Amino acid sequence: MRYPFNFVYLIQLTVMTTVCAAGIALEHLGGIASEGDLRDLQIEGSLAYLADRQNGMVIVDVSDPAEPIVLSRFNTIGHALFLNVHQGYAYIGMGDDGLQIVDIKDPERPTSVDHFIIFQEVQFPDEPEPLTARTSSSMIEIIGSTMYVYGQICNGFFSMASFNILSIDEPTIPSVVSQYAELAFGIGRLVVTEVRAYLTLKSFGVVGMVVLDIHDPSNLSMLGALAIDENGPSGGFMEWNEAESIIMVAYKDPGTIHFIDVSDPEALEILNSYPTGTDSAFNMVLTGRYLLLAAGTDGIMVLDVSDPLNPEQLLLHQTVGEAFEMKLVGDLLYVAEQDAGFQIYRVSGLDPNSAESRWWAYE
Repeated sequence: MRYPFNFVYLIQLTVMTTVCAAGIALEHLGGIASEGDLRDLQIEGSLAYLADRQNGMVIVDVSDPAEPIVLSRFNTIGHALFLNVHQGYAYIGMGDDGLQIVDIKDPERPTSVDHFIIFQEVQFPDEPEPLTARTSSSMIEIIGSTMYVYGQICNGFFSMASFNILSIDEPTIPSVVSQYAELAFGIGRLVVTEVRAYLTLKSFGVVGMVVLDIHDPSNLSMLGALAIDENGPSGGFMEWNEAESIIMVAYKDPGTIHFIDVSDPEALEILNSYPTGTDSAFNMVLTGRYLLLAAGTDGIMVLDVSDPLNPEQLLLHQTVGEAFEMKLVGDLLYVAEQDAGFQIYRVSGLDPNSAESRWWAYE
């Protein structure tokens, strides 16, 4: 049995605006309350799609960010944890309850199309023979007509991180192309390019990253692995700069952002571990040289990361609730706040020329 890390021992609301000295400001525009526990969101044009855990998927008209309007609520088969939208369909990850495909061409009347369970053959350390087991459907990424699903398989004591590549040439009939499994006791997040997949996971108390070669989907292989923290929590939100081959991984308890050089996947290197000064560090959004961090009860943090060895905090804005997941579209920041629902903020003052900085070479 391989282990990914080289450790010897492995088992209603008031409008709020905050302005910093650099002229960057966040202004709260509007929002809607959540009846559940918002876990994920996607923005497509003037519509927001929300994974509202026990209350399924919510579709919101955000054409007027000051007055978002709920168009529909769709009751999923299981808890809506993650979602992605592609060609008029929503693919909703429901953990152990699999993947639900919903027709969203009419956002006021979403309709269930299919319920899909992914099975994978894996070899557990305590089992004499490989087993075919169902994998949870958690993180979902889509590039072109290919869907990547990251989940977990458990057999009672041991568990495996499960990475799956599916074809959605037929959007309503996903088909498994290839699969990869790694011993892990907790999974984090997923970043995918056309040739590599970056997975954060926890294996026997060690949290870290695994890099997979996916350029040939029929022959997946691990290129490298990096132990980030011997006693860290599960999770590991990621954001990355493709041009500079640097990935940032955020962990909570306490909030920390690890800047990792992934230019050579066989020699991954932590360049810097930056303490945020907050209890939590969840999702991140990169724009130019600025990194926006969802910092839980501490709100939204804005950092200048033009020098990854010396990040500079520019702003800490107190959000309405606990900032968890977010998307930036233009100057609008859409935030899933676990105790305050879906909130929208306007971000101003970001240097429009920041993409020309030494480190961040693209938008």
